[in-house]
Amino acid sequence: MNKGDTPPRSIQDEEEYLQEEADIKEVEELEDGEIEIEWDGSEAELVPDEDAEEFEDNFAGIKLSYVLKEDEIYDALRSSKSYKSAQKRLIAESIISCIMSGVFFAMFAIQMNWLTLIFAILCLILAAVIWPAAWYNIKKNAKRLTSGEEVQMEIYPSLIEMGKAEQKWVIPLDGTVKCRKTNHLFVLQTDSTHITILPMRCIEPSVLPDVEAIILSGTIQAA
Repeated sequence: MNKGDTPPRSIQDEEEYLQEEADIKEVEELEDGEIEIEWDGSEAELVPDEDAEEFEDNFAGIKLSYVLKEDEIYDALRSSKSYKSAQKRLIAESIISCIMSGVFFAMFAIQMNWLTLIFAILCLILAAVIWPAAWYNIKKNAKRLTSGEEVQMEIYPSLIEMGKAEQKWVIPLDGTVKCRKTNHLFVLQTDSTHITILPMRCIEPSVLPDVEAIILSGTIQAA
């Protein structure tokens, strides 16, 4: 070994060095606030737009097939407008329950009336069970909606076709449908009670930018 050369590292030193590099990369990704989407290997299929007019370009639609997971449905339900409204209501109910409990405890301290103590404890119990009950309700709904059935979707510039054969139905991309984009999902609010979930994991990385551009340009971005 010549003078000035870096001495060779042992296998253990090399492993520690690689781990440090991986940790630094992970910290940088977290600081950037971006979560890398792990593609599950599903391949996108290009299909012709049979409804295109003669004067329009016959843009090839993007056909996707996937099976929704329970945690994806759970995340979609949590991001819904109805859940956010319910969350605000739960916060208000929790605050009111705690205030009422404090009032009853104060009354018990002054009057030594055991009935007020019981009311104070009941208010505390109510404040404590509100959030677990709401979480359990969402988990129960997510489990109920996890059917294990394959979802088929064909994405075109002006619409999205869902389902197979005679059971097909359409989601228009004309600015009438709301879309919420999370870290790993597109959630389309087709009406006040129904949502369509598209996981990014099932979109081939090479077509993900096209899918995102089509969906976001044809929908209203929900908060």
